[in-house]
Amino acid sequence: MSFIFTSNASSCKSPFKANSPNRMGTPLQELADEFSRWTQGDFVKRVELFRDQFEPGHPGHGSPREFTWTFTPRFRLCRLAGARKEWILWSVKERTAWIEDYAPRRHEHLEVYWLPQPWSEPLIVVQGTCGRFYAWDGNHRIGAAFAAGLKTLPTIAGLRKSACFANNVTMQKTAFGVDFRDSKRDSLRGDKFRSGIVSGMK
Repeated sequence: MSFIFTSNASSCKSPFKANSPNRMGTPLQELADEFSRWTQGDFVKRVELFRDQFEPGHPGHGSPREFTWTFTPRFRLCRLAGARKEWILWSVKERTAWIEDYAPRRHEHLEVYWLPQPWSEPLIVVQGTCGRFYAWDGNHRIGAAFAAGLKTLPTIAGLRKSACFANNVTMQKTAFGVDFRDSKRDSLRGDKFRSGIVSGMK
């Protein structure tokens, strides 16, 4: 299963980068093949644990059944709410505090055990009511990926299917899934980034 997204509103034209099996590593291809057999019920069971990541009223809040779920090997990180620099800054602060508190050994760092093989733990993101995407699981991994210069990551993504959201964002079904035209990009800066992306979490 896959989705193709297009947008004229941003230089980042699609949340999902076109998949190319010839360029996809074997573990990633195997993961994509596995998820292609999943039903919506399977996805809901997988993401259920993270449903309370954001408080009611936050753009990223919702029940798993309010979304249509899919797996994409290369989700475009530029479609996430918040700017790259803000993600990196937040990540550095979190990492510094974590090192000071726990003095982790080298093999416990994301850059060592996860970054070389990001398919080992895909992100879980949902489409917010504003049109941008929010992480239900993987904030620290996103920060590490941005810091490393990555532009895409293997991701389980939930697309909103509510009528009120459809009024703000045009969604057209295509032979491949969904044609997505993004609403106006939100801009989150400084403390607003932390409150909008991170502090909205329980």
